[in-house]
Amino acid sequence: MSPVMLLSANEGESRPMRLQFALKLVCLNLSLLVSGVILLELGAYIYYMARVAISGSGDEIAAWVDAIPTDAYPDRAWLMTGFRESFEALGGTQWAPYVAWREKPFSGRYVNLDGNGLRRTWNTPATQPVEIYVFGGSTMWGTGARDDHTIPSALSKMLAQVFPSRVRVTNFGQGGYVNTQEMILLFRELQRGSRPDILIFYDGYNDTFAAFQNRAAGMPQNENKRIQEFNILNRSRTRDFCWEVLKRSNFYNLMEGVHTKLFGTKPLPPLSPEMQNQLVVGVLQNYSMN
Repeated sequence: MSPVMLLSANEGESRPMRLQFALKLVCLNLSLLVSGVILLELGAYIYYMARVAISGSGDEIAAWVDAIPTDAYPDRAWLMTGFRESFEALGGTQWAPYVAWREKPFSGRYVNLDGNGLRRTWNTPATQPVEIYVFGGSTMWGTGARDDHTIPSALSKMLAQVFPSRVRVTNFGQGGYVNTQEMILLFRELQRGSRPDILIFYDGYNDTFAAFQNRAAGMPQNENKRIQEFNILNRSRTRDFCWEVLKRSNFYNLMEGVHTKLFGTKPLPPLSPEMQNQLVVGVLQNYSMN
């Protein structure tokens, strides 16, 4: 065999070996990368668990309850359980057509939501009662109150003293709702054949907050999140999906917390007086038109 032919044969045999070596190197680097990510995520998880253990319960609800003035609730024995149930029930929202979200059914000692996500209200039995529907946000829903002590329950008790067994109050309050969501919720009830006799709306805070949060009047709260959620499963927006997965990791939240501690949060640019007036007028106009 000539030297040239021998060299060619050796080159032909070495190419698969070089390719095999490159593949092994890629697999090794990927394994190290994945292992590193898993270790970082595990370390962040252990940090959060340790912080909870060191701080006792790590319970924000307990801190909130302790901060409540002593004269706000004559009977404080139920507060811890009641507040915990309230925040657990409000946190159990689910997607609902047209209104974006609605509370899930919930069963507790002091807080109960039926199959439609409506808060239990104190009512006396009645055969053909005057139907009163009340709408609002978390205040009407009854955050920090037992079922029998929400605003709708208090209203039902007051009316029962004057019109016994003739009135039924239904609490349609939902956490975070603005008035337009409540109007849509009412419309959906009318579609189902419901025919209330009296409607009561208790609004203001959520509509104002949402307007300044979104820098535009007439939108629900956290509308930017709805936009992100709409695009997350779009095949052309794979980057959004990956970014959302990353933001849900313990390591990302830990790094974000460190960054916030060191540099603070980036404030939004302040609104001009003219823009503030426009938002206020917009909120009032939307409410008036509804």
